[in-house]
Amino acid sequence: MATLNTPDDLLLLLREDAAFRATMRRELLTVELLEVPQRISGIEQSVTALIEHANATNARLDRMDQTIAAIVEQTNAINARLDRMDQTIAAIVEQTNAINRRLDLVESDITVMKRDINGLGESFRREVRAQSSFRGNYAQSAASASDIDIAHLFAHRHGLEDIKTRHISRNNLEAWLRENRDLVKSLSIRQRATRTFLRPDIIAAVEDLYSSEDASPVYYIVIEASYTGDTEDVDRVTDHAKIVRAITGLEAYPVVAAVMLDDEMEQATRSRLYDELERFVDARDENGAYWHRLYSADLKPPEPR
Repeated sequence: MATLNTPDDLLLLLREDAAFRATMRRELLTVELLEVPQRISGIEQSVTALIEHANATNARLDRMDQTIAAIVEQTNAINARLDRMDQTIAAIVEQTNAINRRLDLVESDITVMKRDINGLGESFRREVRAQSSFRGNYAQSAASASDIDIAHLFAHRHGLEDIKTRHISRNNLEAWLRENRDLVKSLSIRQRATRTFLRPDIIAAVEDLYSSEDASPVYYIVIEASYTGDTEDVDRVTDHAKIVRAITGLEAYPVVAAVMLDDEMEQATRSRLYDELERFVDARDENGAYWHRLYSADLKPPEPR
């Protein structure tokens, strides 16, 4: 080892002899100071890691800012759409209110119209009833005026050429019922048939024109006349004919004299009404009746003189 005489000799040795320099460092420096470089290196690594983490965090924050900006933009767009929807809904509400106001006016008009229509309807019903009664009366008059013609439809079946008819009075009808009560009660007729029997349109005995005044009838015709023949006409005329047959023992032909038939007549009733005379007579249907057609021209009232 070189001789150390001056400080310069010591410094030279420290510079040239690494082993000596390390020995001197250990002697002169504390353990903490010796560890400082390592700690600084560790700190530098930590700082580097922190910087990298901060950079990553900043990158994430940048992405979050972008996401938030996009969300804000979408929110603004949604708010704009909601504003437009609010405007549209407001317009719809305004239109609906306008429609409701118009409907209120329409309902008011309808109420007035219904009141007017009800008045017209009542007038129409009164007129229809009056016309129905008017036409019914003329139908009965036309049937009564045609009773010989109706009776003549069946004359040849009884060997008659010229005939006359004699309408049965209510007194005689009452006597028939009074004297044949049990017989009538046994018939297959409606319960109220005995009441309608006393006010028929026509029940007439048919006789030979040249027979004496006290000659017996050959057969009877039973007629219900209406402008529009309905179920009640069919039921009445067949019930009345059954009573006449049972009491007199003679044939009684039920006839519905009408211009037309009720379009609401059930098929079961319509099937009991015969349009063809031969089919009606040959059927010998006790529940059936012959439809004798009247014509509107025959139902006109007589011209004023």
